[in-house]
Amino acid sequence: MYSIPDSLKLRNNDDERRNARFHMLLATTYVLNNSHTKTIHVELQRTNEGIFKSLVKLSGHNADGIYFDTDYWQQFQDHMGLMNSIEHR
Repeated sequence: MYSIPDSLKLRNNDDERRNARFHMLLATTYVLNNSHTKTIHVELQRTNEGIFKSLVKLSGHNADGIYFDTDYWQQFQDHMGLMNSIEHR
């Protein structure tokens, strides 16, 4: 009898996790630079309770991205001025 290689087992686990993610609706993508390597995705995502919440995903060329709910996205935007002022010192 054949056995399943460990590498395939890991891939199957990844597929299960990927399928467990909730689908997103009404996704809109905004490009942040000319080379299209930095983007923001604004979307609605279904929760365990069946409620749709807004979600913001900030991603780059070499990263999967980071997700923010609306409250954290607002905090992030509020601190952008601070980050820009520190960068230009």
